[in-house]
Amino acid sequence: MNTEIESHITQAVEYFKLWRSQRKGKSPIPEELWEEAVSLARLIGLNKASKALGLNHKSLKEHLSP
Repeated sequence: MNTEIESHITQAVEYFKLWRSQRKGKSPIPEELWEEAVSLARLIGLNKASKALGLNHKSLKEHLSP
């Protein structure tokens, strides 16, 4: 895996960690984070992205669909 992809993964993971540390209760994932997750899934694949970001595979797959 190249450094650009690794950097993208690290950045996305950090975005999700920050959001999770600041969220109130069970608030839904903001749209901009879903967009980041979809971008990552298109880059490295659905399974790897959902695992790296701690997301439900089915939910991420639904966001990937047009």
